Amino acid sequence: MINQNSAVSQEIRDVLKLQGAINPIPRNVDDRIIPVIDINPKHAQKIEIIKSASGGTALSYTTPADMDFYLTNAALGYAKAAADTGTFMRIRAYVNGAQLNILGLVGITGTAENKETEEYYGQIGIKIDRNTVIDSSESGTFTTGWKSIKGFIDYQSKA
Repeated sequence: MINQNSAVSQEIRDVLKLQGAINPIPRNVDDRIIPVIDINPKHAQKIEIIKSASGGTALSYTTPADMDFYLTNAALGYAKAAADTGTFMRIRAYVNGAQLNILGLVGITGTAENKETEEYYGQIGIKIDRNTVIDSSESGTFTTGWKSIKGFIDYQSKA
């Protein structure tokens, strides 16, 4: 049960713009359902950043220097014909000073067609270092290939 006098209750009222008796904080609905309001004031103002590329086009996004960036989605995929020589695709980013592979796929050269997809969906997101590049790279040729990144800039975390 929510304590009406707590700081959390006040924060809920502020973020959701609730007005006392007009918009009380829900305590419960029915005897079996408890409403949950997901608020995070640190990330209340956000913007989605979407970059995508297909074929052999590289993907690159530089995070802001004065604000935090959180990667919430990343995806890789390809279709490779037997004659294609693709060996790998990846999306990399800097986290705590180290460049990490966020996603990676390996394409096997062979006689049959090969298809793969890899995706990352993070509810909170991975905090990427400021003023660093999120990029993709691939080796060889793919009949079709695609990659994308999606995230948000936390405008309340200015330096």
